[in-house]
Amino acid sequence: MARAQDFRGVEFGKPLSFENNREGFDILKEKQVKYGVVNPLHVKKSKELDDNSPTKNDTKDAKVIAQLVKDGRYAVPSLPKGIYAKSYLAY
Repeated sequence: MARAQDFRGVEFGKPLSFENNREGFDILKEKQVKYGVVNPLHVKKSKELDDNSPTKNDTKDAKVIAQLVKDGRYAVPSLPKGIYAKSYLAY
C-alpha cells in the first residue's frame, strides 16, 4: 500500500495498492514514484504516538510512513548497477 501527502499532511487521492514483489515494485517505477526506506521501529513508535492503538494494517502503516517521509525521516537506497546488479539479484 502506498499513500501520498503534501507538506502539510493533506493526502493526495486514494491509497495505491501493489504486490510486495518485483512486479509491484515495477508498477511504482512506471508511475514515477520516488521511493525511500523507513525504519520499521520508527513506524511503530510514530503509530503509537498518533492514536495509541495496537491495530495494524497496511493502509494505516502507509499513512504513518507517508508522514515520516514528509518529515524527512527516511533514507534513499542506492540500487546497484551493471555487474554489481547481477550479483545482487542472485541473492
